[in-house]
Amino acid sequence: EVKKDLATKGITKFTQEEFDTFENYFNEENWMIFQTEFDEVVKFEIGAIINQKDEFDWKFGKK
Repeated sequence: EVKKDLATKGITKFTQEEFDTFENYFNEENWMIFQTEFDEVVKFEIGAIINQKDEFDWKFGKK
C-alpha cells in the first residue's frame, strides 16, 4: 500500500535489499528508506540531499 501511495506522488523507483526477515526499500532520488518485516513498514528513514552549493535540496513543497 505504501508503494501505491508514493506512486501518486511520482515516487516509484526503489532498490530492494533483503536481510533475514527484513527488507529495505531505498529511493535514492528522495533519499528515503522503508524497512519492512512481514509486509509491514517497521522503520522509515529520510536523509537530507545536499546540492552543489552545499545547501539542502528539499524535494517537498513549503507550507
